[in-house]
Parts: sequence; structure tokens; C-alpha cells
Amino acid sequence: GNPIANAATVENRGFEFNVNYTQQVTDDFSFNASLNLTTLRNELVSLGNGLNESIQGNTLTEAGQPVGMWYVLKTDGLFQSDAEVQQYTSSNGTVIQPNAQPGDIRYVDLNDDGQITNADKSVVGSPWPDFEMGFNGGFTYKNIDFSMNWIGSFGATVYNGYRSIVENVDGEHNYPAGIQPWTPENPNTNIPRAANGNTLNSRGDSDRWLEDGTFVRLKYIGVGYNFKSDLIKKIGFSRVRISLSAQNILTFTKYSGLDPEFSNGNIFERGVDFGTFPNLHTYSVGVEFSF
Repeated sequence: GNPIANAATVENRGFEFNVNYTQQVTDDFSFNASLNLTTLRNELVSLGNGLNESIQGNTLTEAGQPVGMWYVLKTDGLFQSDAEVQQYTSSNGTVIQPNAQPGDIRYVDLNDDGQITNADKSVVGSPWPDFEMGFNGGFTYKNIDFSMNWIGSFGATVYNGYRSIVENVDGEHNYPAGIQPWTPENPNTNIPRAANGNTLNSRGDSDRWLEDGTFVRLKYIGVGYNFKSDLIKKIGFSRVRISLSAQNILTFTKYSGLDPEFSNGNIFERGVDFGTFPNLHTYSVGVEFSF
């Protein structure tokens, strides 16, 4: 077989902005804050080995473009009637999806050849965020200290692989609560009709499963209290501190997957969420003793 080679060339460019502020307001009170903003723009210069492009899963990587761009079929809602099926034609009058029924997904015939094939796929989005941010803030007041850390990612388009499996209404299996497939009595939905063995509506290579991966998360928050008294010194300690902290307890996102802060080790499919185990909500209580 062919040996593995580090043949591709990728150019990365970005911008990073950091600002920090600390102020001692009084002898008892001080606060600090820092903000970090970063951008990353990558571009494939060459795949090497004479290759012009690489298609992995639902992504396309080609010279002059970012790595792992979403390369899928575009959808255009659901057919609501037999008349709509017959009226959906190419420029020469060919019915594009003649076997479709009301409630089926209407795919865009991008090359206007009167049929839906892989030739109708196009680049529809990027898995790379427009920018990422981090914010740290805290204060101390007498014996009390407080700190928090926020992170955020903005503008990435991600593929909800878990949803592409469990929301496929094409077989005799359970579906997530709240799924309401199309029926004549329920036409105002984006879930196609339920039909056993219907491969038309179960395609995983469409923009149906792409979502906005933007999120803001409270990554850490903690508060502590330092005991400093004659009693502490009498029992042999110079300092005793108790603390309460929590991680990943608050997230703002429109992403419907388990966790928008997922990771995928395959750079070509970095934006594919296969149902990665989510970051845990963690609560901690600590006691520190100093001699």
C-alpha cells in the first residue's frame, strides 16, 4: 500500500487581541479583568501527491479554500402536494424528483440536469469559527475572593451527526420526544413524512443536519473565603481557606446537540459531532490549610 506522507501544505493566518486591567480600589477591595479575542483563517496551499481535492464524509478540501468545508446537497423545504412534485422541474421541463410524495424533502437541482445526484453538491458553509473569545474576571474584598471564566465561539457551522441518526423517520425505531413528522394535518414542520425504508428523506449528505455552532459558556466560577485569626494560629495554621466552585454550568447556544464545545480529531471533519460525550457540570467544595 501507499505509505503515509505529510504531504499537504496549509497556511494559517490570524489575529489575537488581549487586554488586561487590574485596579486596587481600596486597601480591602481590588478587581481584575482580561479579554482575549482570536481569529484563525486557514487555506490549503497544496494537498501534495498530485491531488487537487479531498472529499471526506460531507466535507471538501481543495487548494485555495479552508480545510473541511461543508459539501452537501441543499434542501428547499418539503413538498406539500402531488402538484408541487410535478411542478418541480428543470429548465427543460424534466420532473426533478418524480418519485417524491407530499412530505418528502425537496432537494436543489444545482446543475439543472433534471435529477438529484452528487453533482448537485456544493460548498455551503465552514466549520471554522469567525472568532473565539475568552473572558476572565474577579475581585477580592477583605477575606473574600471571586473569579470566573467565560469562553465563546462564534460563526462556525457544525454537523449534528447524532441528530442525523435519531431524527431519521425512515424506520421502525424510537424518535426523540417532540419530533412531529409531516402529515396532511401537520404540514407546517421541517420534519419529512415518516415512511419505513424511505432513503430519499434519510440522506445524511444534505444541509438538513447543519447548525449554527455559536456558543458562550461560563466555564468556571468560584468564590473563596480566607480565615485569618488568632484561633487559626493557635491550632497551628497560618491560613485556612474554604472555596466553592462550579464548571460548565451555564451555556448559551442555539445548537441542538449534546454539547457545542465538542472536539473531533480529524481535521477534515473537525465540525462533525458524532454525539461526543458532553462536558460535565462539576460542583466542588474545597478546604485548604497552610502551615
